[in-house]
Amino acid sequence: MRIDARRLRRTGNSEDQQRLVDAAANKMAERSEIDVKLQYPEELPITSHRESIIDLIRQHQVIVVCGETGSGKSTQLPKFCLEAGLGRRGMIGHTQPRRLAARSIAAHWPGRCSSTLAPNEKCGPSWSRSTPRKVRSP
Repeated sequence: MRIDARRLRRTGNSEDQQRLVDAAANKMAERSEIDVKLQYPEELPITSHRESIIDLIRQHQVIVVCGETGSGKSTQLPKFCLEAGLGRRGMIGHTQPRRLAARSIAAHWPGRCSSTLAPNEKCGPSWSRSTPRKVRSP
């Protein structure tokens, strides 16, 4: 929505502004109508902490979750975010340190989540030529 607000300020034409507002409202309405049935494997250690993590997600902008490899952090946290109400007004961003891991998680999601929409997959460096060098990651 912030990006749309910036676009509205840049466009001087009121018809363009109204078109952008209507498009954003339609996108939000479509997202709110999506019925997603989430399943949580009981064998993953993070599943036993689901309720407390969801409460923390609702209360704080940033949380840090630490756990052993294979505990379900990468696969279950996006579901927790969705259950906490995030992802209806915008995207749930999920980053991985390597392209292979990102592709693996992106391939994992559609099969684990019964929904008509699959998440967008964007793999690549998250910087552009205008990003300062000290912020760029390899």
